[in-house]
Amino acid sequence: MKILFIEDNDLNREAISEYLELHGYEVYAKPDGANFLEVVRECEVPQLASLKLGLPTP
Repeated sequence: MKILFIEDNDLNREAISEYLELHGYEVYAKPDGANFLEVVRECEVPQLASLKLGLPTP
């Protein structure tokens, strides 16, 4: 399963991404959603997208 994970906190992003990958998920982790459509194309349409509510705007 491909997961797009957007989290602006570096430590949280790395820890959660690593945890998901250890459980067999393909994770595309990014610090912001500025290029959201480009990122979706990069991971060939994820089955799940997780975005932090309240991300700062660029």
